[in-house]
Amino acid sequence: MAYQRDAPIHIRLVSQSVHDFRLPDGRLFSEKLKQLVTFKDAKITMLVNPDKMQAENDRELLAEFENMGVKVHLKKGLHAKLVLLDSRKDKAALIMSANLTPTSLWKRKEIAVYILNELEHVHAKLYNYTTNLLKEKPP
Repeated sequence: MAYQRDAPIHIRLVSQSVHDFRLPDGRLFSEKLKQLVTFKDAKITMLVNPDKMQAENDRELLAEFENMGVKVHLKKGLHAKLVLLDSRKDKAALIMSANLTPTSLWKRKEIAVYILNELEHVHAKLYNYTTNLLKEKPP
């Protein structure tokens, strides 16, 4: 969704849990994020639920994301799943039932709606929703 877009690219990834997994092109999700940050100067913000990311390898993955320039925010109680993209020419939203995990994406029966350059009012509301989540103070 993002790699074909012109810079600057801003991406917000919202998922209660995130794992590293192989994409259909064979690359790891973390490799794709690093490529976006490095070669497209993408600004990536990730919101995840700390209660769902408690394993040692989960914490290591979040630290890896932060080291590559992804801004990771922990939001207790988060259950939403959303990818928002803003680039020079495009506004996209992927609203889904799946977490960003291999089980959710490849094994479970999930559903998603992809909106590209349409329904700008929906994109604006989703952007405002995630902005408000980012502004919330931790409990």
